[in-house]
Amino acid sequence: MADYQYDVALSFAGEQRPYVHKVAQVLQANDVSVFYDDFEQVNLWGKDLTEFLDQAYRRDARHCVLFLSEAYARKVWTNHERKSALARALEERGEYILPARFDDTEIPGIRPTTGYIDLRSMAPTEFASLVLEKIGRESGGIPLKTEPSFRIPKVSGSDFNPYTAAISLMSQIKNEIQSRCGSLSHLGISVTAFGQDREHSLRIVAQGEAVFSLDMRLDEMFGSPAVAFYGVAGTPLNSSNASNAWATMEQGHDGEPTLLKLNDMSLLQAFGGEDLMAPTQFIDKLWNRICDEIERQNRMRR
Repeated sequence: MADYQYDVALSFAGEQRPYVHKVAQVLQANDVSVFYDDFEQVNLWGKDLTEFLDQAYRRDARHCVLFLSEAYARKVWTNHERKSALARALEERGEYILPARFDDTEIPGIRPTTGYIDLRSMAPTEFASLVLEKIGRESGGIPLKTEPSFRIPKVSGSDFNPYTAAISLMSQIKNEIQSRCGSLSHLGISVTAFGQDREHSLRIVAQGEAVFSLDMRLDEMFGSPAVAFYGVAGTPLNSSNASNAWATMEQGHDGEPTLLKLNDMSLLQAFGGEDLMAPTQFIDKLWNRICDEIERQNRMRR
């Protein structure tokens, strides 16, 4: 019998993450080895995801649960995972692919005659119990661990956390600016970063002089978490609680990344208005501002 890294791999669209997350937690609590992306963040970090996911869904698991839906049918990554799982199913006999449906959307490669579980009226813990039975764990005497005994609020929201998103944004900005400056060290460009968690400060230096300063902090002044920015040419005269832009965090739609709504007074020299953009877009705009200051200082030295 083959020695698999995972008992079961879970393939799903982001729209169904709240449901699948509960299934994964129950399986993990019952000592099932599960391939579920939230459990694999360190392993996924820095990997070529096309190769890594192909290996996970084609080679590493004993069974693969496909959570099928309209969203699943149109997503790029779920189609990649499905094709890898189907390739495995063609190579061997047995019940490798275990379909579960949120709706009746036709999925390429999944025959309508294949038995499936209908999830439309089934709780995550009920479905997890069926998975345990299918892989032979329930017959082994392992009790099913389900929901905690204390009250669970009845909500239909997502796991989006604006505080986590704001802190993550600051770290992403810091890391990307450090990376870009690091690749330009041969031009005499560097950055010094200090602070952590709620506050970060960056000082960009070119040819031995500070050309741009950026302070970022988590701010709750307006009743919801925001990132306050204070970015100026050279060094700030007084950066304590000063700001010339702030951004609130919003959850993206249809699998988009977290978005930020930027209110810019003078950071990007846009002077007013609200712009909704992805973090990568904001970083590119900020980097353009930094490059403008580096070039301006260079012209002044001539």
